[in-house]
Amino acid sequence: MADSGLVFTLTVGNLPEQTFAVVEFTLNEALSTLFCLEAALTSADPDIDFADVLDNSATLTVYRDGQPERSVTGIVTQFEQSTTGRHRSHYSLTLHPGLWRAGL
Repeated sequence: MADSGLVFTLTVGNLPEQTFAVVEFTLNEALSTLFCLEAALTSADPDIDFADVLDNSATLTVYRDGQPERSVTGIVTQFEQSTTGRHRSHYSLTLHPGLWRAGL
């Protein structure tokens, strides 16, 4: 992990910590509402089993200068694979709090 600047990590369920690299993310949150985090990811693994991701716990952590600044933990409610290149595959993921399931 870099010693300076901002670094974003995403861990999902029992997958190895280095499975995903965060390309970008959007976090929508407000008082008295459930948050929604959407992330664009890459991975060296083009064959990630969707069952290992969907409906599992995930945590996005923001590091500043090597120190954790903020974490967002929730349940993966959507997971998609878009393109696969020579070395990396691109994925998108949506994360909601566990309470989100109560609205289903």
